Amino acid sequence: MKARSVAAVGVAVLLMVGSNFVWAAEERTDADAAFVQQATALQAKHQRALEALGSKLLASNLSGALTPEGLTTAAGVSSGKALVNTYRGLLDERKALLRKNHAEAEKFLKTKAVSPGARKDGLAALDASKASMTKLNDELDFAQRRMADAMWKVLTWFEGQVGRVMVRDGKLVFFSKEQAEVISPLFEELRYAESGQKAVLERAAKAMYVEETFGAQAAAASAPVGGKRPAGKVKKKQPEKSVLVVPKS
Repeated sequence: MKARSVAAVGVAVLLMVGSNFVWAAEERTDADAAFVQQATALQAKHQRALEALGSKLLASNLSGALTPEGLTTAAGVSSGKALVNTYRGLLDERKALLRKNHAEAEKFLKTKAVSPGARKDGLAALDASKASMTKLNDELDFAQRRMADAMWKVLTWFEGQVGRVMVRDGKLVFFSKEQAEVISPLFEELRYAESGQKAVLERAAKAMYVEETFGAQAAAASAPVGGKRPAGKVKKKQPEKSVLVVPKS
């Protein structure tokens, strides 16, 4: 799963801050290169974990919880609720994973940084990344849980209407005006939740880190001692915003 995948599981805080320190030095040492290589490896580990969770979210098939055919049978409603519960569990798993990744990155910088200056700069960059990414992840979590809650309300209503709603030409048909009056606000709440989730996902997409750029910078920063720097003046790089990892509804 590439960073620009339509499925996003959250935005990771960036660990790869060692290159700022490395390029600032007049000469790159073996310790510098090792530090950056280890940071890159840990960042890749975090990326793989986020991608694995992203695959689970996609496989959860949340959109399959509200098919017309499923909403009109007890088995279909039960299956839909199971999908929503699985999805909620994956959201909990994501929250725990993002906390774990940040704790590992912080520990790495505190114990592996090659100098006090690198440690200080690295932790400052990590905290700055965490502040902005945590806000975005919280918004995403809220929007997705609101979506799940709206779906649950719809499923619960149909659970009590089995035998009183049918499917005709792929569309739901209600037996009374009262039914339509009750379900309409629930569908409206669902549409509102979908719209909110879409808005957050669009903001998350703008925060996505371009994978090819990260790879090129990481490769340059971790080049062996004695390797050539890029031609021209090297500008000090700012901390990057990291990868996305989110399920389509």
